[in-house]
Parts: sequence; C-alpha cells; structure tokens
Amino acid sequence: MQKIFYLILISCTGFMACKSTTTTKSTSTATFKVEGTCEMCKEKIEANAKAHLGVKKANYNLEKKELNVTYVAAQITPDVLQKDIAAIGYDTDKYKATDAAYKALPGCCKYKK
Repeated sequence: MQKIFYLILISCTGFMACKSTTTTKSTSTATFKVEGTCEMCKEKIEANAKAHLGVKKANYNLEKKELNVTYVAAQITPDVLQKDIAAIGYDTDKYKATDAAYKALPGCCKYKK
C-alpha cells in the first residue's frame, strides 16, 4: 500500500514540475503616472510593484513621474498595481490615494500643495 502511495506522489510531483517548466508565459509592459517626489518615493513605489507575483521589472522615473513595469499578464494587471500603489499613498493615473494613506507618507514624500 505504501509503495502505491509513494508512486502516486512521485507521479503527481513530476507532473506538476513538468507542467510549470513547459508553460511559457508572455510578458507585457505598461507605463503609467505615479506621483512621487524623492528617492524614497522611488524606492517605495518600485518595491511595492516588485512585491507582486508576476512583476518582472519595475522602474520609476522621478523626472517624468512614471512607473514602467514588465509583468506576466496572466498573473497581474496594471490596474491592480495602480490600486496598490494608491493604497500606500501615491496617486496614479486611475486611482487617488486616500487621505489617511497620503498623511502616512514621510514629509519628503508629500507631493500635494
């Protein structure tokens, strides 16, 4: 009985490994506006984006106030990224940070006049 269990377990594990290594996932890129003022903003915005499953690269341009992301479309969308970035205090093209999230930003990161 134990031999059958181990055989099934090994077969299932092998199948899962094969499936995950043979699946090809295409990547997409997106660029959208994100308000930020300093290097700390840049670090927080990029770190937030990179923390998501499916995000391969995230680069924030302080001068243009734009985030460029490379991601696996089957795992994440730019819409989700924008919502989450707004949730930590930074306005995006589509979503505004709540007053509470914005107030929680360090003084150097405040962008509203």
